[in-house]
Formats: sequence, C-alpha cells, structure tokens
Amino acid sequence: WLDYELDFTASSASTTIQLVGSSTAGGHYIGLDNASLKLQSGGAELLVNGGFENTGSTFVNPGGGVASLGIGSTVIPGWTVVNAETAWATNANSYGPQTPYGGMFLDLSGFHDSPPYGGGAQTGTTTPGQKDRLKFSVGSDFGSSDYAGPVGVVASANTTASNFTTT
Repeated sequence: WLDYELDFTASSASTTIQLVGSSTAGGHYIGLDNASLKLQSGGAELLVNGGFENTGSTFVNPGGGVASLGIGSTVIPGWTVVNAETAWATNANSYGPQTPYGGMFLDLSGFHDSPPYGGGAQTGTTTPGQKDRLKFSVGSDFGSSDYAGPVGVVASANTTASNFTTT
C-alpha cells in the first residue's frame, strides 16, 4: 500500500471528493483505503468513515467476505459508489488482498475486473479559500500475479484532479 496526497484550495463551503480507479496491470484488484480530508495545516477530519469500515452494520456478506455495490449505492457509511460497480471487502475475504489500515477496504476493479473502474465519493464541509489536503492509500497484492500492480486512482476535489499510480 502506498499513501498519496492531493492539495487544493476550497472554492466553496462544501467540496465533493472522488477516488476512482484508473488502471491495473494485474487486471483484478485496485485497493483503496485510509481516506482523509483536512486542512493542509492539520485539524479536524472533514470526511466520514475514511476507512470504509462497517460503522453502520450495513455490510452484508454474500460469501467470500466481499460485497458487490452498484453505482449510486450508499451502503458504505458516508460514501456513494460512483463510476462503476465497486467491491467492499473485509480482511477475511477468500481472495487474499487485505488492508493494513483496519478491517475493510474497497476494490475499485469490482467483480468485473475491467474498465470502467469504480470509486467512492463524498462531500465534506470546507471553507472557501482555505488550503485542504486529501490523503488516501492505494494497494495491490504483489504476491499474486492476478492482483499485482501497478494500479492507479484518480483523485479529485471539485476542479482539482490528479492520477496517482503505484510502481
């Protein structure tokens, strides 16, 4: 897992952030976890449930420790699934990948394992003109050729966007 940051200046009282898969050389896994939105100088967390944990007891395990969520799903507390189907997984999943940041994470390649990849979106309360920082972690599983990277995620906050790729 690698950690990334996207710095931006808030342009309004609310900022929509999106984290969407952009590529995977292994074809079957783009891990996402550990999302945070704060002022660049620090301070209070502006996102809800940046660890994608099951804080609302909404995770329904259909088997294998991974749930498929369609576009528009709000099953993950604080998040809306965007762009394509996304998999919400526990570390006890039968496929192997895990997160070091808690017990749950997203696989942006979903069960369809091909573009377009899924993602998560959330709107946080911000202050116009303040400098904010979006942080997140992207993972792949180099122990398996099916899950090895590099993998990429496009992070966006209002009009600021960048593609982040593991190496």
